[in-house]
Amino acid sequence: MKRVAAVLLALAFTGCGEEDAVRATLDADARAAERRDWDAMCALRTGAAQRGFCPEEDADMDVTLGNEPVAVFYVHEGHVTDIDVDGDRATVRYDSDSVTRLRRVDDRWLIDSEG
Repeated sequence: MKRVAAVLLALAFTGCGEEDAVRATLDADARAAERRDWDAMCALRTGAAQRGFCPEEDADMDVTLGNEPVAVFYVHEGHVTDIDVDGDRATVRYDSDSVTRLRRVDDRWLIDSEG
């Protein structure tokens, strides 16, 4: 989680464009998903997006189906085709027709909804 915060903090000081900052959040989320770092993934979401997505403090994250772990996180298939930033909100569209909405909270872009 510290690595994610460091990346986002570094982006804030480099003066990168808003689209780059949005993409950095999505990239950090994808890397966290690959590592199965649920805490980092939850830290990249707004409070509203965390409800129903992130486990309760004492929840068991060892979710399995048979002998295989099951990821309960939404994973986008396809490539980003458009990033539309409007103030403190951003909409990301993928070639698979899925959409991710982000919101800027305290100068950080956080995932607000996916689908």
